[in-house]
Amino acid sequence: MTPAGIDGIGSHPPSPIGIIAGRGLFPHLLLDQLTITGRSAVVAGLKGQFVERSGGSTPLDQRVFPLGALGALARYFTDRGVEHCILAGGVDWRTARSTLKLDRHAWSLLPQLLGTGDNRLLTAIAEKLARLGVSAIDAKPFVGPMLVGPGQHAGPPIGNGLRTTVRLAWNGALALGQKDRGQAAIAFGDRLVGLETRAGTDALIARAPGPGAVLAKIVKPGQDTRFDMPTIGPTTVRLGAAVGLSAIAVEADGVLLLQRDQVIDLCHRHGISLISMTKRACDWLGSGATTCSGISSS
Repeated sequence: MTPAGIDGIGSHPPSPIGIIAGRGLFPHLLLDQLTITGRSAVVAGLKGQFVERSGGSTPLDQRVFPLGALGALARYFTDRGVEHCILAGGVDWRTARSTLKLDRHAWSLLPQLLGTGDNRLLTAIAEKLARLGVSAIDAKPFVGPMLVGPGQHAGPPIGNGLRTTVRLAWNGALALGQKDRGQAAIAFGDRLVGLETRAGTDALIARAPGPGAVLAKIVKPGQDTRFDMPTIGPTTVRLGAAVGLSAIAVEADGVLLLQRDQVIDLCHRHGISLISMTKRACDWLGSGATTCSGISSS
């Protein structure tokens, strides 16, 4: 499905795309990509998470909503002709409680969601929004430039010495993702030392034990890619450099590189190897084979 084809065919101008915007760079970069493709956007920012955009040559239709105000958010979109929306950006659950304001639509979801993972939670929210007239769609048709294929993109080659650490971090992220509990893990030497929580990847990196650690970040197995697309950006690399990360391994064609050129430049500057791998190419991670896209055998 192409970006221009989401609303069907014909001579009518496409309806605007809604963005439910959380924290971080991704909502703003997605907005830029929509502009490049000629699509207008309506932004519903999450209070305490989204930083409203100011300036620009064209006024932006944006409003901030409390977390849990599903009915008001859906009306805001439908009143402006929005039929499809994209969920972009994260939520810092450590601060989110102070901005929660659950309406009757959000309250109705609680009994089925207590104790569940993010993927199930976001799927239920999307189903509720669809009943309110707004369908969540995958961002991938709009963010192709932020995705990278398999290979090594920055830093020194990864040899046998670091291969075991990459394997452990990757397997840790996969196991965590299968439980719908997170997308990232950190390994150090021959030990898995950290798993991502709802505090996010930045908090995980801050717990890294020191030089030689490896961060792996993947798409959860079976994840609905309309939600919670994993990302790394310049902040990821700067935090990694501060704790001495040796490598960052991401899933090819799944993890978004925000401000890609800057990410690659920072990895080169700090000597951090940046590699992208597919789950299929890395079946060897649990079997002891000796080759993988982006990892040398020397």
